[in-house]
Amino acid sequence: MTFQLRLSRSILEEMLAQARAELPNECCGLLAGFLAKGTGRVEKRYPLVNAAASPVEYLSEPRSMFLADKDMRRRGLRLLAIYHSHPTTVPIPSKKDLANHYSPEVVHLIISLASDEPEVRGWWLTESDYRPADWVSVEEQMHNPFLIGATIYLRPLESGDIPKLVAWFNDPEVLRTVLRSDPITREVEEQWLTRIGQSPTDLVLGIAKRESNQLLGVTGLHRIDWQSRHAEFGIAIGEKNEWGKGYGTEATRLILGHAFRTLNLHRVWLHVLAGHLSALRAYEKTGFVQEGILRQQLYKEGRYQDLVTMAILRSEWEALSNEH
Repeated sequence: MTFQLRLSRSILEEMLAQARAELPNECCGLLAGFLAKGTGRVEKRYPLVNAAASPVEYLSEPRSMFLADKDMRRRGLRLLAIYHSHPTTVPIPSKKDLANHYSPEVVHLIISLASDEPEVRGWWLTESDYRPADWVSVEEQMHNPFLIGATIYLRPLESGDIPKLVAWFNDPEVLRTVLRSDPITREVEEQWLTRIGQSPTDLVLGIAKRESNQLLGVTGLHRIDWQSRHAEFGIAIGEKNEWGKGYGTEATRLILGHAFRTLNLHRVWLHVLAGHLSALRAYEKTGFVQEGILRQQLYKEGRYQDLVTMAILRSEWEALSNEH
């Protein structure tokens, strides 16, 4: 499997600074992040100790490797790239690189300091050969990110989002996917945003595209019970042309990770319309289990409709996280 590696200019500058600081020896490190839709987005750099302390080879010190791997697992990141420097030679894999450090599933970045201007190239390595890897450094400016995924990020809602929220939740097609039915006004939504921002039992975040900062929807936790450690989950994708692209699934996983890893909740539950089959499949995909049906619980669109109760426990989420 191959992918395009994307890393921020700030991370690239950190790599170059490390290479210069460790002269005359080679430096080394790892890049970790998320892989989705053919793109590996780097979120974190892990500088490693070169135990060989040599200008012609590197040997990653075991303890620094262990700590990096432990932190990756805690953050839910995957290894995307290995990098090292060539202080006096071109950025092409050496025989020692191929023999000792090849890993066919990650990109190998080599930083050359042989000339005045550093040169960085990416490679796919095998035991005996190498070929170029596609990588790019980008200036990515997410707007106030709180939780970051592969293609989206979650951020606090702001007053400037209100016109879009009002349009979404007055749209009949969007309303069919949620439990509410009443129309809303700008004034009502402003009051809600103020109230929810001050609530100790609610967390509501906007879902935004990483590549454009476009707001796609909202998600969050409600009725958080800090003693019994459970909360209700909610989500809505308001941009209808973005339905079916996996953004809701990714947002759900981000919220669950925050709920169990950071807030130390024990159970996250939800209610969903029994006829909303795509939502049921999406929730099951992220680990929610059907627990029961509230028969004819909600009057909506001229008829009484069943609600399905679903939930995921911390132990179930941990088992799924370990599988990935």
